Amino acid sequence: HLAVKYCHSDLASRLEELAARAPATTRRPELMVADDDEAFAGSPHHLAMMAAMEEELRAAARDGKPELVQTLLTHGAVVNAVDQNGMTPLQFAASKGHLAVVDKLLEGGADPAIGNVDGDCPIHIAAMKGHAAVLGRLLAGATDSPDALSFLVNTTDAFGMTPLHFAAMEGHAGILETLLTSGAAPDAADADGSTALHFAALMAHRIEAPAIVGCLLSQ
Repeated sequence: HLAVKYCHSDLASRLEELAARAPATTRRPELMVADDDEAFAGSPHHLAMMAAMEEELRAAARDGKPELVQTLLTHGAVVNAVDQNGMTPLQFAASKGHLAVVDKLLEGGADPAIGNVDGDCPIHIAAMKGHAAVLGRLLAGATDSPDALSFLVNTTDAFGMTPLHFAAMEGHAGILETLLTSGAAPDAADADGSTALHFAALMAHRIEAPAIVGCLLSQ
């Protein structure tokens, strides 16, 4: 309905297909959007269509389609809607390194502090995947406040791991340096008491290990 109304025929077909497969859902006030057809707004079909838009938004973010992301956001898709694993569109975009999509989502109000079921936020995911540009964009959004930046770079997931832990574990020396420069605590320990240096030692066989260990020891 929404996509047809705004003349996006391909998107309309895709949303109708997704809505037809969607399970019955209860009324979700946060999905209410302004609509000329009051009888349609809030109806079961409307809610199914909105759920389909959320699914399509996450797919567009994952697949790196900034124009489609913008179209969906403009027509009412919920920017922070999560899937069954707690994954938001921003988390999907961060995981794939789609900077243009990250920009669209942040401009649309995406919350970088939302974590998935493991508590991993977009900055954890970007650090783990080695997406330096995305990580830089996330950090840039907090540079106006030292407290906000410190909180962001030291935020922990459900296992007490910070972005620095992930950078060390995956061997991303450049990202590790960026995090440290931005205020990441080098001695932060996870739930098992392991620091980033412990993770770096575990990957001592990798070519990146000396640079990472040296960087951490210099702090």
